Amino acid sequence: MLVEILRPDQQVLMTEVDSCSLPGDEGYLTILPGHTKMVSRLGVGVIQLKGEKEEQFFFVSGGYVEVDQKSVVILGDVIENSHDIDEERARRSIQKAEHQLRGSETVDVERVNKAIARAEARLECRRLYSSLS
Repeated sequence: MLVEILRPDQQVLMTEVDSCSLPGDEGYLTILPGHTKMVSRLGVGVIQLKGEKEEQFFFVSGGYVEVDQKSVVILGDVIENSHDIDEERARRSIQKAEHQLRGSETVDVERVNKAIARAEARLECRRLYSSLS
């Protein structure tokens, strides 16, 4: 099936795959050829594309997915290819957020927890990519 990954400023990828797993609003979805038509919001997590000879991973944070029997179109608010993820930056983001939660200052806990979730998803995406080597 054809998968197209887009972000607001560019097309990230267009490729044929055997399956596509991605974070929906209420949990992960796996899309196979012949899937029922649907449109869903995306959550924060890892997009996994499996082809005959290749597996690819992308970090996504929000957006939408449109599926029909032959194609998947992913429009992400933020999409990063696994090999472009800066692991050290993600770790620093987690440390900064955890420091804010421990601090005595007033903090928006929901916003900080979302930042931690995004950083952890980036690290998971990078880990999955690294495990292929």
